[in-house]
Amino acid sequence: MENRILVKALSKKYKRLEKRILLNSEKVLKYIERKGFILEIFVVSDIRIRTLNSQFRGKDKSTNVLSFELKNWPTVVSAGKRLRPIGEIYLAPDYIRRENESLERLLTHGILHLLGYDHQKKGDSIRMENLEKRVFRRFGL
Repeated sequence: MENRILVKALSKKYKRLEKRILLNSEKVLKYIERKGFILEIFVVSDIRIRTLNSQFRGKDKSTNVLSFELKNWPTVVSAGKRLRPIGEIYLAPDYIRRENESLERLLTHGILHLLGYDHQKKGDSIRMENLEKRVFRRFGL
């Protein structure tokens, strides 16, 4: 069973990134052996991510990536396969470029958050960072 990943640029400016993001998200999920998920990824402007960051996190500033986990959503049956929605990721490529960050690294970071990884406590942070490093090495990031 595979995953269903939707990548949508919310501006024509970012349309060229859709395929790259789709391929990289597929690679990450395959590498960490996760199947049967529905994942939505949106490529947005600084203004849009700032609005989301303010609305949902109370931080009135732009950021690089936001992940919104979908908890307790029902499983979807499609073509005889059971798929579980895990959430949405919002990427802000202009912000990422300005801060000299890697789109692939932030995509990976967002995916791991949706899969339950966190960095609030030291032990959790170490676990998440170690997995990120393995993924980055695997893909030459």
